[in-house]
Amino acid sequence: LGEVDSASKALFGPDCTLQARTPAEETFFTFDSADNQFHVAPFSTQTSYQPYTESVRKSGDSEILRVGYVSPADDSYGNKSAEAKPAPVKYMEYVVKTNPQTGEHYISAIRMAQ
Repeated sequence: LGEVDSASKALFGPDCTLQARTPAEETFFTFDSADNQFHVAPFSTQTSYQPYTESVRKSGDSEILRVGYVSPADDSYGNKSAEAKPAPVKYMEYVVKTNPQTGEHYISAIRMAQ
């Protein structure tokens, strides 16, 4: 639990509060309160959507990353050559800030791209 809490704060910022419980909706992890441990279900990256950072822009004290998600069926999936142009099926924006105490970047928000 302590390791997951520390990692959550590193990824999502110092104000992130971890809820040590299994979510009500179906998810990829469960929490075992008896052992005080999270259990994560294994999954294959072969069938997962691949993130593709399309652009970065500055907005106040934040950087906004526009990230497209590429289907495993896309011809560019896994292909890192310059000729392979991905065709994302979904876009999200990741708002990245800097923790003033550590100087490390963290994700302060994730939202649908506009």
